[in-house]
Amino acid sequence: MRAQATYATMMRFIHAVAQAGAAELREFDLTPAQFQLLVQVRRRPGVAQWQLVETFGVTKGNVSQLVKRLEEAGLLVRTRVKGSDELSLTSEGEALLQRAMPAHDEFMDRQFAALDRDELDTLLRLLGKLAPR
Repeated sequence: MRAQATYATMMRFIHAVAQAGAAELREFDLTPAQFQLLVQVRRRPGVAQWQLVETFGVTKGNVSQLVKRLEEAGLLVRTRVKGSDELSLTSEGEALLQRAMPAHDEFMDRQFAALDRDELDTLLRLLGKLAPR
């Protein structure tokens, strides 16, 4: 019974944060998935599109649609290299992330403000034990 209550509480928290986070990212005309993809490309310039399929755990079609939309918005460039599409940010994509990331970091800090540093470390450790490998 305790596990069910824990699960229900976690799901309520995740849902609330996801909804609020999506609203926050709309200010930058981004969805959470688009934001995460841009962040991954920023961290790994030249990343192959197929590698993002593994990173996000979604279908090739999902990643392809995200990349297409971001490319059409002028935020991302897809370059064909040896049979693979490599991704990089445009200057517009970089500028958008320079504005969006601090706002997103502040948002996340507010979501976890009720926990002190030790509690956050404990939560991270416990979730790490539960996370699929």
